[in-house]
Amino acid sequence: MNAEQKKSVVVAAFTGTKTVTQIAIEIKSSRKFVRGQKAKAAGAIYAAFHPAPNPDKVLFLLPVTQQWMDQLTLSLLLYCKGFYRNITTLLNDVFDYATSPGTIMAIISSAVKKSQQIHTISSFGVQRREIN
Repeated sequence: MNAEQKKSVVVAAFTGTKTVTQIAIEIKSSRKFVRGQKAKAAGAIYAAFHPAPNPDKVLFLLPVTQQWMDQLTLSLLLYCKGFYRNITTLLNDVFDYATSPGTIMAIISSAVKKSQQIHTISSFGVQRREIN
């Protein structure tokens, strides 16, 4: 069967004017063949309108600030349970951002102070409610 004949089989199968069985009888072939040709055509149509994703496509444009780096450092420490040396290595290798374990300790100390302030303020609010 040449390409033109296969094309006419696919067109007939897609338009629905004839059943797969009728098409198979006309071309003296099996229903499996007709369904296979229809599936190939459907795959080609899908590929034409849904191109493969480009692996080099930029997914995010992220402005990296000092605050963002501090949040990343805390996230690596708290969520990933990263060690100071591993965090410094990752920041240096991935972001070309040199830092030291002392800097990480300063970031943690700052976060702890902020957390304690928030905890103290919320504790006073709870005590006030209990008194009233």
